[in-house]
Amino acid sequence: CIVSSIAECKTPEMSVIENVIIDSDAVSNSISSLYQSGKFKGRDVAIGLNSNEVIVKKIDIPVMAEKDIIDYAYIEVANHIPYKPDEVYVDYILLGSSEKDETKMSIFLIACKKDIIETYDSILKEAGLRLKYVDCDVFALYNIHEIQMQKATEEGREDDYKSDMSHAFINIGYSSSSAVILFNGKIMMATSSGFGTKFIDKNISDSLLDGELDHNKIEEYKKGSSEEYISCYYDYFDYITGELSMALNHYNGTNPEFPVEHIHISGGGILLENALMELETRLGVEVTLFN
Repeated sequence: CIVSSIAECKTPEMSVIENVIIDSDAVSNSISSLYQSGKFKGRDVAIGLNSNEVIVKKIDIPVMAEKDIIDYAYIEVANHIPYKPDEVYVDYILLGSSEKDETKMSIFLIACKKDIIETYDSILKEAGLRLKYVDCDVFALYNIHEIQMQKATEEGREDDYKSDMSHAFINIGYSSSSAVILFNGKIMMATSSGFGTKFIDKNISDSLLDGELDHNKIEEYKKGSSEEYISCYYDYFDYITGELSMALNHYNGTNPEFPVEHIHISGGGILLENALMELETRLGVEVTLFN
């Protein structure tokens, strides 16, 4: 797969608030303009869902043919998802044999409310596009790992992804973050949280701008070294390392024989100066940037 074109644009002001689309017309028009500026040719598109829009549960089910799993997954919705089966779209990821019961196999049961998908579908149709594929950002991290692993193997860097240790792939966004933990190439844990760089932006806004959420001014403060900003900076890293530590401690506590020893991290939330060093020092685990 080769990237032939790329484009980006800002979300129209006040059109999306706390991950909820308020002005669908503005979003649709913005997507249409983005599509034209990027000179994209096809009309079929893929979207990535925010982790907060998706429910993921790791469950064990009886061993069965893979073609039968999706029907069984819908049956399991009633036991694990707080919505009726006809209110959600359901998918799964097969993880392999259950570690607890050899007569069963493990899957990630994935569900998203239909009205969320239908909202995106409607907006894309208004922009003249067709929704073809839907992915979830937490599992996009796994796909990235597969690509990075292949590249490392081709370049003789297999040690970057040692199979005898657990690796955490984490993306820190603006309003949410996601993580997947792998051992020997197998998904062991997938999680998401509502933390991100909006935390430091709000701190700067409240502490230095009298509550004004002016992103241009906020970005200027991030380039400085005032005492007030430094306080916001350390509060931010205290916050995100606290969130990350909870996830890592939970995994390491249930998998003491192969704890996480390497974190691969991405997203705008780690673009602050010395971010990798701050995380590595606080978490006590090797941290590297991945794209």
